[in-house]
Amino acid sequence: MATRDSGGVLAAAAKCKELMTDRARGVQRDDYGEYEGARLVVISDRSMADKLPDILRTYRTIDEFWAFIKPAYGSYAERQEFIRLMFEPLLDALEARHAGPDATEAQPFGCSEDELFSKIVQLLMARGREREVAVLTAGRLSLRYYEDQGLGEVEPWAITIGLPLALYEQLDPTQRKQCEDTITRIAQELPRSTDDWIHNTSIILDIKPTADWRNVALKWLRGEGINNQGRVRSDNMPTREVDGLLFRSQPEVLLYRALKSLGVVFAPLAVFLRGGDSYERVEPDFIVLREGAAMLVEVDGDSFHTESPAEADRRTRMFKVEGAYIERVKASECDTPEKADGTAKRILGDFKRWRGTR
Repeated sequence: MATRDSGGVLAAAAKCKELMTDRARGVQRDDYGEYEGARLVVISDRSMADKLPDILRTYRTIDEFWAFIKPAYGSYAERQEFIRLMFEPLLDALEARHAGPDATEAQPFGCSEDELFSKIVQLLMARGREREVAVLTAGRLSLRYYEDQGLGEVEPWAITIGLPLALYEQLDPTQRKQCEDTITRIAQELPRSTDDWIHNTSIILDIKPTADWRNVALKWLRGEGINNQGRVRSDNMPTREVDGLLFRSQPEVLLYRALKSLGVVFAPLAVFLRGGDSYERVEPDFIVLREGAAMLVEVDGDSFHTESPAEADRRTRMFKVEGAYIERVKASECDTPEKADGTAKRILGDFKRWRGTR
């Protein structure tokens, strides 16, 4: 049996999506005023608070939404896809609740969407595809039926990945296409127990509204918050942000906090360049400075920094030539605050002893 009044909330959510989509596409309607009432019905359902689209939570009137969406996305298609992606978790949850516990429709691929994405990520990790793992981990994921394009007996589906602005901008169009193709190809390799088939993958911009956008823009114009931390090494993108700084893994975050607590001078994920004919760009996890010497610290893990010893040597060679001390630590040595504190003290002790031998 359907939950009491779930149909009313579902209808109101669908109405909000319809009105926002038409407004984003420039459609003239006389009933845009109904948006405010439908919105109140949806946001009043507290059981759906975690599924509520940010655009519905933030914009109280259709005109406020239009002021956001118009400059954010240049084409009608981009706006429509963004709205669809925002509303999909809410509408899926409301439809499932309205159908009730007796709904028996089989799940696509014989598993939940989360289980499907878990399998894809596992295979990507086994192949060393750091960029694609980062995209899937950081993105807002959805699975939708792909209208039949003469594919015969298979049931085609499409993966949509909404990336936050900071990550989306790290990939140029060619890199995005390569990433989409790789994820699709890996998904097609998975064992199949149904006729379902991943036909394609799309990476889109998942940009969130900023209520205080004018002040944010003014700070940007003044140069506040801008840094040259490593952002564009697209094969291993930084997906975590702490204290306004970027990191590629949780062990790196914990080691950062441990080094910070010890009062040393250091730089996380800094960019180093060597010019000339043999141009190089390297983004070490940490550079520590002490008493006229430099230490490079790399955190190695199973799903990141999977390079061979020879590749690691080539990547850090410029620092060795310039006399820096190289320290590599395992992610397992920094996967808790306590371990990270101990590792930070140990490598600083090793660094001190090394300086004493110079």
